[in-house]
Amino acid sequence: MTTLTLIVLTLLAGGVLAPFLIRRAYRAPRVPEHRKPADLGLPYQTTHIQTANGKRLFAWFIPLPEGLDNGPAVAVIHGWGGNAGHMLPFASLLHREGYAVLLLDARNHGNSDADNFSSMPRFAEDLEHGLDWLGLPITHKYGYTIPPGSSKENPSHINCRAAYPRHID
Repeated sequence: MTTLTLIVLTLLAGGVLAPFLIRRAYRAPRVPEHRKPADLGLPYQTTHIQTANGKRLFAWFIPLPEGLDNGPAVAVIHGWGGNAGHMLPFASLLHREGYAVLLLDARNHGNSDADNFSSMPRFAEDLEHGLDWLGLPITHKYGYTIPPGSSKENPSHINCRAAYPRHID
């Protein structure tokens, strides 16, 4: 083979293999849940939420504390390589303060369906599907979610998306 042929074949192989290798190198590790809400004494139900591309998100719904008929709800999603189980300490605190909590596994994480790749915009999509499942309106794509009729003067009705360290025990 000539040098030119080898160069062309190398470039073609690189063009075909590069996207696969990049996705493989940067894919999120899939870590299964090692504990459940019941391990912290929390009532819960397991659910699956339909999302983009016909994929389903695994989620735990922790209802309002006993004795409360009406109250706020929050959706919580883990970080890169995490799962809903990593967010259980937050769920326990939120539940104790009177919140219903939806803990989500993002696509390609925990027990949710696999998809062709993960990204921060896809995390946001998955969180939005969780908020929709809870019936919470989405009025701003990133940052704060402010239900109609809410205001800064009534902050108990403003839900904030925030970042926390991946593993908290």
